[in-house]
Amino acid sequence: MFFHLLKYKIKQLFRNRETSLWVFIFPLLLGTLFYLGFGNLMKETERFEPIPIAAVSVQNTDSPLTQVIRELSQENENQLFTVTWTSEKKATQLLKKKKVDGIFYLKKKPSLTILENGLNQSILNSFLTQYLSQSYVLQQIGTEHPEQLSQATSQLFSDVSFNKEISVSQGSTNCLIQYFYALIAMVCLYGSILGQDASFSIQPHLSPMGARKNVAPAHKLKIILADFLACVIVNYLSILLLFFYLIVILEIDFGSRIPQALLVSLVGSIIGVSLGILTGSIGKWSRSTKEGFSMAVCMLCCFLGGLMINTLPNILSHTAPWINRINPATLISDSFYSLNVYTDYSRYYKNLVSMLLIAVIFCLGSYLILRRKTAD
Repeated sequence: MFFHLLKYKIKQLFRNRETSLWVFIFPLLLGTLFYLGFGNLMKETERFEPIPIAAVSVQNTDSPLTQVIRELSQENENQLFTVTWTSEKKATQLLKKKKVDGIFYLKKKPSLTILENGLNQSILNSFLTQYLSQSYVLQQIGTEHPEQLSQATSQLFSDVSFNKEISVSQGSTNCLIQYFYALIAMVCLYGSILGQDASFSIQPHLSPMGARKNVAPAHKLKIILADFLACVIVNYLSILLLFFYLIVILEIDFGSRIPQALLVSLVGSIIGVSLGILTGSIGKWSRSTKEGFSMAVCMLCCFLGGLMINTLPNILSHTAPWINRINPATLISDSFYSLNVYTDYSRYYKNLVSMLLIAVIFCLGSYLILRRKTAD
């Protein structure tokens, strides 16, 4: 009997055109608009540009630094400099016109001239400091232990890398991806649309279906559980469809922890459905009033979760952090963020536990109210 009720409730939800529009179609359209609006900005990555420098050979001194600079100015993926070999006068003019970021004077003890402080200038200073330090070490070894000079040279320069790309997260840390996190949170909470439909179909004073179910021989608990599970299944299918569309079609980077993200989405779906059942069962309002109230609650949660302003959750974390702790949309999107940014799961598990508590409260409240109503 239970699976019979479940099967027909799922069929009923899929045949509802309004449900299909809001739960399946609208999120895909909104995701497409987000992608068209700033999808290309998310794909842009900062590329390290070689630093323009001028190199001046002082009194034709043969400096070992000359060969090092030549190696680091070769056009390849590890290129650090673009070099202009010129006279001191010309180099000074280039520096004043900001066509180069620094001047290397190639003499017995090399020196560097810069006009301002910045990232490139800091790199140049660090490079020269490291070069002078290693040169001094090699000179000392060559003087005191010449037999170990070859070994020391290989150890000093074998792992030297001035320009290396590393990954500090599991996925994209672009701030604009917050909109897509909030979009998935919205679809989770859109389960309230399905939950309200289930709630109305159980209450005899709100729908003919509710009247028939109240006189049916089936146990009311089975009816409630079947309707609830059917709504969760349908809503979760819409989330899976959205994930597929965003990741496969639009190529949005959600990182490598997709199973954990899907678990969060499942709990979020349960929260959404139970929220709809709860708002649909409380009070003696009309059906349209309850629908408007449920949608208002859903959109308020999504707004505070960053759907319209992606920096709003961060602002609330400093001004009213308690809102983020009880807002399901924020907890869902923050779980995605923690999966992409942090290597450990502490923040993820904290959000997941909070979501489970909210889901239990909503489910328990919905069941207690509906059980009393259906028993009348």
